Amino acid sequence: METYQLIREYIQDKGLKQKKVAELAGMSDVEISEYLRGKKRLTVSAYIRICDALEVPLETFRPEGRSAS
Repeated sequence: METYQLIREYIQDKGLKQKKVAELAGMSDVEISEYLRGKKRLTVSAYIRICDALEVPLETFRPEGRSAS
């Protein structure tokens, strides 16, 4: 699974609203929607902002089989 898919699944599993996550991450609803559907490439900056908004470590959404090196 791709990073954006892991984030989207996490948000759904936690019962969170994308709109609220976008607000906490300082993004528009459209912007976060594009990231979470894979329509827009997830930048490092956006990834950090989303992880901060979700209050999770950056390693949380690392796809299996990929190292941090």
